[in-house]
Amino acid sequence: MENKLNMTLKKGNTLKLTLKKKSLEKIKMGLGWDVAENGHSTYDLDSFARVEYGEDKSETIYFGNLHHGIKTAIFLSGDNLTGEGEGDDESIFIDLPMLSEEYENIKKVRFFINIYNAVGKGQNFSQVRNAFVRVVNLEDESEFLRYDLEKAEDKTAYSVEVGEISYDGSEWTFTAVGKYGHDNTERLTENTKTSPQGKFVKERKKQRIEENQEEETEQENKKTFLKKVFDFFR
Repeated sequence: MENKLNMTLKKGNTLKLTLKKKSLEKIKMGLGWDVAENGHSTYDLDSFARVEYGEDKSETIYFGNLHHGIKTAIFLSGDNLTGEGEGDDESIFIDLPMLSEEYENIKKVRFFINIYNAVGKGQNFSQVRNAFVRVVNLEDESEFLRYDLEKAEDKTAYSVEVGEISYDGSEWTFTAVGKYGHDNTERLTENTKTSPQGKFVKERKKQRIEENQEEETEQENKKTFLKKVFDFFR
């Protein structure tokens, strides 16, 4: 049975995830961006899904906590550090029926994107080439929300709340939020413990950042040396 969505939501729009008695059961938030050009610092964009449930409880799915428990109701595909690859570089997958079973008294799931260590590197979305986030119906890959992050209203923004899905006990509703801001990783992952797998991913991210810093320093030293040689023979 096909649940084809012939629509694109705009900021503030809502969508009932039920079409003529057929539910949209599986959705994906996909994030993509281009690798930084030579001479520019690497851009590391990250995906987050904050699950709010029970009495003021929450858990965030992100690179330090790739999935909840042993089931696959909600999970992150992995942690892309550079934007290398075609299409979606990171994806968060959600199975809605399974999600309501896995979390007791679930209320909503909020989706976020940010740039890792944006303040430390002086980065924002307007600098990242071809950065986008989209939400799709997994049954047919029909896209019902898309933001081009380069075109953020706030040119200093390095985070965005993409949208949320809320649950009233029987139906799911998606709301396009599109709120740009300055949320760092620590703020987006409050009340979430790092999983054993997440510890490995965090170490990999830290190691890659150190490698990138060494590479950038080496490139800068080469530029300085070549400039001195050029100036000497000029």
